[in-house]
Amino acid sequence: MQTASHISSTQRGFTLLEVIIAMTIAAMLLVGLSVAMNRVFSDWGRNDERLNDDIDKMLGILQLERALTGAYPHTYRDKKANKNIILFEGKKDELLWVSTVSPSRQAGLSIWQLTESKDKKGVNLRVVPAFVSDPKKRLKELEDEQKPLLLFENYRPKFEYLYVDETFNGKDNKWVKKWSAKKNNGLPDAVRIFLESVDERKAHSFEVIAVIAAHDHATIKRIKPK
Repeated sequence: MQTASHISSTQRGFTLLEVIIAMTIAAMLLVGLSVAMNRVFSDWGRNDERLNDDIDKMLGILQLERALTGAYPHTYRDKKANKNIILFEGKKDELLWVSTVSPSRQAGLSIWQLTESKDKKGVNLRVVPAFVSDPKKRLKELEDEQKPLLLFENYRPKFEYLYVDETFNGKDNKWVKKWSAKKNNGLPDAVRIFLESVDERKAHSFEVIAVIAAHDHATIKRIKPK
């Protein structure tokens, strides 16, 4: 038979020291859990930001691909040469062409200009409506009104142009670093765009090949690029 003093000693509960130790351990666990959750949310945030950044770049690349696929052999009158000239000027880090595609989906032709930014850490884009006048002169006239849009920040662009020699059964097909429709009397068969990352934290680079649907023109004889 248990005495009253024995019952009292077994049911007295926790001491103050035991409560303090338990609260300390619980606080340490909560701090550890909080740090771990912060790391998880931070990683999620970085991954989400990286994903959104990649999606934005892919959408921009797809838009450029559409614009290049819709490249049009637009002609303008060169007063000095006294003849009609097709506009398409491509260099390693600069590209100028006329497309049936407009960013705002407006009717008519648009002049597209891509240039490497001055700090070599992005691509400048300008798009203006094309008329019968010299497109380059029109770009110059609107230079103060329309500032270029910076695309692909921390990426350097490089363009190449595909020449397909149909005369020699494709033996002379090659990618060239420059293309002038004024000299070659036509558009290239395709354009290859490289976007190389200049940020070590963003090692992903991008590449896309846009096949130009209207590279042949019924009234123009194509010649080997110079």
